[in-house]
Amino acid sequence: MCNTTNKSRSFLICCVLVLSTLIAYEQVRKNSFVDYDDPAYITANPHIRGGVSFKNISRAFTSPELGFWHPLTILSHTLDCQLFGLNPKWHHIVNLLFHTANTLLLFWVLKKMAGAVWQSAFVAAAFALHPLHVESVAWAAQRKDVLSAFFWLLAMGAYVRYVKGGGANPEPERYRAKWYAGTFLLFVMGLMAKPMLVTLPFVMLLLDYWPLNRLKTQDSRLQTNGLSISDNIRNVVYEKVPFFALSGIFCVITFYTEKGQGALALGLPSNIRIANAIVSYFTYIEKMIWPARLAVFYPYPRNMFPLRQVGAEALLLVLISAWAIYLSRQRKYLIVGWLWYLGTLVPVIGAIQLGSFAMADRYTYIPSVGIFIIAAWGAAEITSRWRYRKIFLDSSLFIGG
Repeated sequence: MCNTTNKSRSFLICCVLVLSTLIAYEQVRKNSFVDYDDPAYITANPHIRGGVSFKNISRAFTSPELGFWHPLTILSHTLDCQLFGLNPKWHHIVNLLFHTANTLLLFWVLKKMAGAVWQSAFVAAAFALHPLHVESVAWAAQRKDVLSAFFWLLAMGAYVRYVKGGGANPEPERYRAKWYAGTFLLFVMGLMAKPMLVTLPFVMLLLDYWPLNRLKTQDSRLQTNGLSISDNIRNVVYEKVPFFALSGIFCVITFYTEKGQGALALGLPSNIRIANAIVSYFTYIEKMIWPARLAVFYPYPRNMFPLRQVGAEALLLVLISAWAIYLSRQRKYLIVGWLWYLGTLVPVIGAIQLGSFAMADRYTYIPSVGIFIIAAWGAAEITSRWRYRKIFLDSSLFIGG
């Protein structure tokens, strides 16, 4: 009976997530193409406009566009042109459908890992509706954001199935091997949609710590299986080696394709880039909390950031990280959410300059999930002792696991 109730509740949450996302973004069907990146990716690119052909498929895998090698993104635009021509309505609707699917996948994956229905629903709702994500959804050329996140979340889902094993499956090891291979394949596909996904192996390790709880400091089952604690941790780390190796390969590919396009030749001194990276970490959080003065282009400041500001924010980064580590035994979600945010922003934080902009809203599409996790699980903990909480939510369901 309880299982049926939980399934009904999850189904209702999914319906609300889908409906709210479609209503919030309904107006994208009226959007046109814009002159920023859309011509290069769609409207003025003869290879994409030409639709699906052997030549265009081959070119997608052999020629970078705008300094990036992301053949699956190029092929998705090519397929759109094959099906819809240059009618912008359908290009935007496809973006919206991917974003809606990502919202449902995020809810499902978090619920599957942590068993916490309402926290997972909150994270998914924030992901679906936050204004910082409008750029990724409502801009046709940003297909790479929603498409790469789609493969990211599918890879996370496959990884959860790998970790949890086959259950009643008569061949659990073979079952787990299939899901491991599936995780790797989805990771490859995500990287071919946008190389920013190089941080996924790092996030997988965070998830091993919490909520999957694979990095155990003590567990009698390990001793039963003849494994020591160090053996367990070593195995968890070793299984990520192929993923980290692939991330390294894509970092090299991206660096040299960007260098070939001249994106690394803008000549900003390293002190300005590092200062901008430190300040951007807090600017993104500020915009997550209060999403005002959003823009499609944030230029580097004319004057150097004040040394006092940069030093204070660098110290604050260290203090927050130390605080999260200190509380990690009792509140694992803090360190996981915080490191998710910091780590997934590393490829685009600007320490290595990949363009003339200081930051971009679209870069928060995946990193913001870390902050949403902290907010969701933190709110659940804060309100867990509220006297009237059970009037609104069943306490055991809200707390999750």
